[in-house]
Amino acid sequence: MKRRAGFGVMLGLLVFASANAATPILGGDFENAATAWTFSGRAGGFSGIVTQGQCFSSNDTTGIVFEGVRAGIVRTDRAATPGAAGIMTSAPFSAGIGVAFKALTETVDGRRYPDMPVDFTVRVLADDGAPLSVSSLTTSVVALAPDCYTYPVNGAFRTHYIDTRRFTGRQIRIQFEQSSRVVGAGLFTLVDEVVRLDAEDSQVLTDRPRAVAGVSRSGSGRLRLDSSLSTDPADVPLEYFWNVEGESFRREGAFPCIDDLAPGAYQAALVVSNGLYLDTDTVRFVVRPAAEAEVEVDDGVTEEELDAQEKAALTFDGDVSLDCSDSADPGADDETEEEEDPDSTA
Repeated sequence: MKRRAGFGVMLGLLVFASANAATPILGGDFENAATAWTFSGRAGGFSGIVTQGQCFSSNDTTGIVFEGVRAGIVRTDRAATPGAAGIMTSAPFSAGIGVAFKALTETVDGRRYPDMPVDFTVRVLADDGAPLSVSSLTTSVVALAPDCYTYPVNGAFRTHYIDTRRFTGRQIRIQFEQSSRVVGAGLFTLVDEVVRLDAEDSQVLTDRPRAVAGVSRSGSGRLRLDSSLSTDPADVPLEYFWNVEGESFRREGAFPCIDDLAPGAYQAALVVSNGLYLDTDTVRFVVRPAAEAEVEVDDGVTEEELDAQEKAALTFDGDVSLDCSDSADPGADDETEEEEDPDSTA
């Protein structure tokens, strides 16, 4: 199988049209956020608040323009120790229909790092810290020159949206976690302008697609990622992009093949785009050797969605192609056509 390396990150800068109408959460602009956030980390990773114009990395950050004077930062330790992560958690607030925020990730100019060089995870938590939802996002990335005060450049923050309509009225927290994908490179992600979306901001979410990530088999039994339950409210054709944990390239399409994966535990992040808005979802699964004949799926989703994440086996032994849709990879005979239904049980 030939893999195309260096795929570009998701194109398109989302514009939050009703930013002035949205409600900032406590400390969401990070200008006076010292007591509004819990800053923590794991295995040397850390988080905190940084100031525009200062050098807060081993690379030149002095040219990055914030919305205000300060922004939140999450990052690993400088050595990007395996397991290290920066974590930043908000104070409780009453959930509206969604949360919007801006984010920007660092990479190093001239280095051959993955297009998205960090894992950036956003969780919605209950007031007591129990997880309610999790999203793995692809932020915009800025290439910075090594060493401070050398060659300042600006980077464009991307606006992201998290749908919280099912939690409306509950006390929730928003949590950001980041870890580097590059061993030895402790890269950062900036977070700013965290706001709550209310009913009057519904136009922001109305036309957003809904991503549902799953795992299933093609008509001939090949293991694949499955986005068939993803929808768009206006039935606009969607684009699908997948990031499998540990891979430096991106898989594309509604049903990309994954029968090239070795046995082990994986997480795949799905990003869907309707040309204007993005939505994300993740699926965790364990690929077992063919003799064990199963892929365990654990995504913490509802039973309805979990039913669509069909258990499959790494049993395919043949040429590997990129597309595992049933039209590209039909079954050996008509009897396999029923496999097109991702809710079926293999």
